[in-house]
Amino acid sequence: MNRLNKILGIFFYLLVINSINSQNKFTISFGSCLHQDKDDKILETISNLKPNIFITMGDIIYKDTVNINEKKKLYDNLKNSEYFKNLLKTTKILGTWDDHDYGINDSGSEYPQKRESQKIFLDFLDEPMDSERRKREGIYSSNLLNFNKLSIHIIFLDTRYFRTPLKKRFIFWGGYTANYDEYATILGSEQWTWLEDELKKPSDLKIIVSSIQFFNEDHPYEKWGNFPLERKKFLSLIKNKDISNLIILSGDRHISETFYFYENNFGNILEITSSPLNNELPFPVVNKLQEFKIGSLIQKSNFGNILIEDKNKEFEFSFQYYLKDGEKINIPITFSITKK
Repeated sequence: MNRLNKILGIFFYLLVINSINSQNKFTISFGSCLHQDKDDKILETISNLKPNIFITMGDIIYKDTVNINEKKKLYDNLKNSEYFKNLLKTTKILGTWDDHDYGINDSGSEYPQKRESQKIFLDFLDEPMDSERRKREGIYSSNLLNFNKLSIHIIFLDTRYFRTPLKKRFIFWGGYTANYDEYATILGSEQWTWLEDELKKPSDLKIIVSSIQFFNEDHPYEKWGNFPLERKKFLSLIKNKDISNLIILSGDRHISETFYFYENNFGNILEITSSPLNNELPFPVVNKLQEFKIGSLIQKSNFGNILIEDKNKEFEFSFQYYLKDGEKINIPITFSITKK
């Protein structure tokens, strides 16, 4: 059965690659925070859009427990749901995890069942049994796609398995505060080395998937800003590798918002946070004005989307959020990449 699953996985991947190279549009949809006890109709909306790729950025189920069988049951239920099966017919699903599908709320390296959790998450994604993801600790990975000779390098980070426990502002309340300990980490040493090697690989566009937000530091919840030295290290690594076009995808927050950073000697960095797929907050969030922030904050159930159009080797990028009813909200930024 494992051999059959591997063959079917390779066959589906080849079909995806073939379809990418036989059209003039390519779409990558993405989202996070899908609660099994809430309406999952947004999966039908994603399926109707028929993206080439759908990226889950974490919390595809909610089960804060050390009982792995309980987590596995929810993965199986989702995989057998009508909407999800329909999505699988047309779309390749890739992804990483966050706290509620990895372990328990806000957990990191201290979660005791992380090896067992890794196995069932990779089973859910139909990861081949001989995959590198199954041979090492953590679920970080990458995919290199080619759309009409435009190379797209998708890098999935694991911000849970190795992460140092969060530093609380106060003992019982108040959120989290910055940890400046030189040994505190989000990615862990092996994943940092792997990431540096990945960034050396040539591509026209890099998409880095981080379950937690990178740019937004204006809140007390989980974010890269809780580990300032790690955040600084990430930015330095990006700049040193001379990456001209970078999109960061993040989730976790139960809100959607976008940040755009540009330097003449560096290029485009865009962070699109998309959350929730259905697990909406029961209270309103103030849309604060922040440096680099563009567009509006969204609290309704939604998913993000990247549309790439090939116009005679001028690849034009546009970005959208889609609500559950299919309403499209354009993110007010575009850019293009020219290929000879």
